[in-house]
Amino acid sequence: MSSRKDIRWFALLLTLVSVIGVGALINYLPTTVMGDAALPFTRVARSKQLAAHRLPQDFGQGVELLESRHYKSALTVWHRVLEYAPTLPEAHVNMGFTLLGLGRASDARDFFHTAIQLRRSQANGYYGLALALATMGQTSDAVAAMREYLQHIPKDGRYRIQAQNLIARWQIQASRTLASVTTNSAKPH
Repeated sequence: MSSRKDIRWFALLLTLVSVIGVGALINYLPTTVMGDAALPFTRVARSKQLAAHRLPQDFGQGVELLESRHYKSALTVWHRVLEYAPTLPEAHVNMGFTLLGLGRASDARDFFHTAIQLRRSQANGYYGLALALATMGQTSDAVAAMREYLQHIPKDGRYRIQAQNLIARWQIQASRTLASVTTNSAKPH
């Protein structure tokens, strides 16, 4: 018999906590980033791996600062968390949302990409990536990222309708932009 512990229950718990906590921050980001969209972020359940450091305390503090829109302070905490746990996707996601709150969409995009690279099923990483891309004016890429988010959440997921509404909004924006470009390029110079 293997001496390795079965971590499926922990993984299930971590997934459940991540999915539940995904949208709680939505009302806290500036409307220039989000409009009226909901914003998913993550919390991390305690584990032996996390308990080895101050990580659980720091992670909780980072979430609280993020929820209360204290982005500069949250940024400091997420840097510290990432020093302890550089491969923790949830920390990268929350750093991304913090950077979005600070108006740094390009930097946020990089953290969301890293979170997704660390865990392909990190749904809120795709959500944040979509928001960052939309903020940067890359609406077709934002739509693709949000569609990927929809692939990783339950069919009755709490933020499914919000994500679908964002996709529709971005598609309308993209078609208006395309129509404007087409109209302007058809005019004689």
